[in-house]
Amino acid sequence: MLCYLRIAYATWGENPKAKEFRDYAIHRLYESRLLPVLQEFGDGGGWTECGWYQRHSLWDLAHALELARRVEGYDGFARVPRFFYQRLAYEMLQPYPENRPDGTERFAVEGDGSDRYWSGDEAPHLLRDLLAEYFRGSELARYVANKPRVAEHPSALINEFLWGPPHDQQTLPIEGFPLAHLASGVGKVYARSDWSPDATWFRFECGDYWNNHQHYEVGNFEIFRRETLAAESGEYYDYLSNHDVNWLIRTIAHNSILIYQPDEQWTQMRDGGRNTYYSDGGQAKKWEWTVSDLDEWKSRRESFTRGKIVAYENTPEYMYVAGDCTKAYAASKLESWIRQVVFIRPDAFVILDRVVSTRPEYKKTWLLHSRHEPKIEGKTFTLTNGDGHLVVQSLLPKESTLQTIEGYTYGGHTFPPSGDRLADTANRWRIELSPAEANTQDTFLHVMSAGALQPAKLIENDGRLGVRVGNAEVVFTGQLGGMLKTGGREFALQAEVRKGKYE
Repeated sequence: MLCYLRIAYATWGENPKAKEFRDYAIHRLYESRLLPVLQEFGDGGGWTECGWYQRHSLWDLAHALELARRVEGYDGFARVPRFFYQRLAYEMLQPYPENRPDGTERFAVEGDGSDRYWSGDEAPHLLRDLLAEYFRGSELARYVANKPRVAEHPSALINEFLWGPPHDQQTLPIEGFPLAHLASGVGKVYARSDWSPDATWFRFECGDYWNNHQHYEVGNFEIFRRETLAAESGEYYDYLSNHDVNWLIRTIAHNSILIYQPDEQWTQMRDGGRNTYYSDGGQAKKWEWTVSDLDEWKSRRESFTRGKIVAYENTPEYMYVAGDCTKAYAASKLESWIRQVVFIRPDAFVILDRVVSTRPEYKKTWLLHSRHEPKIEGKTFTLTNGDGHLVVQSLLPKESTLQTIEGYTYGGHTFPPSGDRLADTANRWRIELSPAEANTQDTFLHVMSAGALQPAKLIENDGRLGVRVGNAEVVFTGQLGGMLKTGGREFALQAEVRKGKYE
């Protein structure tokens, strides 16, 4: 769209195809193909790309629409204002709390990409500025005006000069902005403890499949404080490599769960079959390839359905989210997996996984990835990265096998990356935890803290399942509900999605 419009407007009056280019961008690409997707999946400002790609591609879309608005008065934002307005809130929570030393923002990988600076990392703050100017005077725009922004890359500096950040906006103190954001259309949650650079930050994924830069990572989470703690694994710079199709995009490389069915096979991955595929026990490939438009996606919806956020609520004291991850796996091996996460601010997480396999002998493995080798003391393990640390207490299963593994290896096979340019930021360690006995139904319960260790005690009586951690208590009831006591107050964990004002 951006290229077609630049050519059309720059050559208008002398290029006989200029109007054809303009109409193709506006009518054929935006109105016919993109708008329906934004209307279908755009709640909360979510975008169906991922990783590096969703950041710069969405900036290019907004850039193109603003160009059309200024040149000819065509207002593409007004066709789907809810999406673009809520994207402002999304962009407030997307970056890590701590910037790089040069002041530029840092981001999670979230699919294909890496934790290295590149020019696309400038796109979110350019998008925030552009949308804040469009929605000038709104509540969200006034919050965004208080979010620091620093540009480093020459192209970002040029775009700042051309489009102009709204430095003269009236502001609202950022401390009043919500501490979590749900993009329910794509199944993504961001949350943080506060608005300081030292905040604890959390990301959760539980959505469907749309594009080939996505990974098999339904139920995956990430925790950051000062540095990446519960991390992504793998190194992306060869889209079709053996490392990519057998490690990077697979469930084994994420903080998720494996269910190993010995005869399960993976066929026709994104490399087109040039590599041999191995079984990691992870989520299945149920589609042949991506599709060209929303109607085709809907006609094959069952093959693209993978996960859904089924409960969510955010308050100043806590954030609660639950995801049904069942359909991401082959039905031949998994009947149900629901992951529930209670983020007790400022730095504690209670994570409950209820997993039901079709056969007891299909081994279940709970995964956690880290930059450096975890320190194991009984059923407590500590992940350290720079000035950050995450202490994990494993409460269930009561009897389990635990191992730490270094490298991109499983099933007797190793999948090294095709180069080593990212070695200093690669997360090559993982914890694998499995029940000691074979069961059809297993429960995993973990307490994590990015601050001081708070000893956790299992609650398991009268049909109640939960944990006491520090001065807080979490009890899970039914399939999704529960109760949280913290700060002298009691809160109900509702079995429903309760959206906030920008979600």
